[in-house]
Amino acid sequence: MHEAAISSNDEWIIDYFAPWCPPCLRLLRELRKLHNHIENIKIGTIDCVQHGDICKKANANA
Repeated sequence: MHEAAISSNDEWIIDYFAPWCPPCLRLLRELRKLHNHIENIKIGTIDCVQHGDICKKANANA
């Protein structure tokens, strides 16, 4: 998904999160709510514990 989002012409919000990070989880919940109200922006999430290589490449830290 990460590479597809980067190479697409679509608008994306990508949330890099860690499941042990309370602020990350709050943001994740809010983004899920937001997803129900927007049509032209796609939202993706990446678990940085499971996909540390992608988060490191994106310079994302939880």
